[in-house]
Amino acid sequence: MRRALLSVAATALFTACQASSDVPIIDSNGVVTPTETSTPAPPTPPVTPGPLTKAEVDDLAMRMTEALEQARTGHATVAMGAISLDGDFRYLGAAPEARSEMSATMGGFGPYTFHVIAFADRVYLSLDGLMPAGKYFKSESSDPVAGSASSQLVKLDPNVLPTTLRDAASKLRLVGVEDLYGEPVVHYRSQTSLAAVAELLGDDAAAASGVVAYDLWLDPDALVRKVELKVGKTYFTAEYSDWGKQVRIREPRPRDLVASPLG
Repeated sequence: MRRALLSVAATALFTACQASSDVPIIDSNGVVTPTETSTPAPPTPPVTPGPLTKAEVDDLAMRMTEALEQARTGHATVAMGAISLDGDFRYLGAAPEARSEMSATMGGFGPYTFHVIAFADRVYLSLDGLMPAGKYFKSESSDPVAGSASSQLVKLDPNVLPTTLRDAASKLRLVGVEDLYGEPVVHYRSQTSLAAVAELLGDDAAAASGVVAYDLWLDPDALVRKVELKVGKTYFTAEYSDWGKQVRIREPRPRDLVASPLG
């Protein structure tokens, strides 16, 4: 019941109903002119804030996964400390070995700005100022800078969010229906352990400690629109948009592959 109310409430938040009246206007010459009248929007069903049961959390996580399967593509913008990521992704599936393919720009790694093309089992990087435009090298885990940059890609991957939601379920609460950039979203909040969000934080989880404040905003289709984590003085924010847009992620051509400039 709560699931249905949330979807209806979020959809109805900014939607007005228009209806045509069957009462015509007849002027002095007997000409009949149909009229249209507006009827007020139906009242928004109540959304009761409060904790979610395990069954409700499992249902929500399932709907998030189903929404990902339907939309498949989108855009993500992530910020965590000095690190920023901005790029497109194509969701490949829920299996752990099938993440998302991505094309992104990453900043905050010292003087480096990376352009990234990532597939399920390989990552290509290009560095502004150190490489000709359009040239890439294949990331190697032995390269500390490139390896660190590659590890950040999990933050762009919406595939980890349903799992993270389940792991944070013990204190997940419904906050209410809100407005995000002029669109209705449903806000959820939890306080959870670092272990519950470790996959989302990636390598940065090792440097964090304490209780995690976890906020999640979903649209009426259960697509993720925003995630915020606060761990001590560390903030993580991810925003997702343009769900379902056309995304092309192409592997660099062989002639565009060069040696790493990092040595």
